[in-house]
Amino acid sequence: MGVTKCSRDGCNDTRCDRHSKKYGDICNDCYEELLAIYPYIDIETFMNFTKEEDEIMKINKDFVNAIFPKLPD
Repeated sequence: MGVTKCSRDGCNDTRCDRHSKKYGDICNDCYEELLAIYPYIDIETFMNFTKEEDEIMKINKDFVNAIFPKLPD
């Protein structure tokens, strides 16, 4: 595990052990989050959304809710 800063906007983790020539370094937390939502959000968009923003999860939730709408009570 290296001591490089995660390249995801807003992430300050410096324990990155993955690197992309195109996107830079990524920490394990961001990597796991990306695995959970890719391909619904492309990698470039993911790397540009800050960890503090809930927009990625909202987009993903809207996508999944459209497939599995809640049944009426």
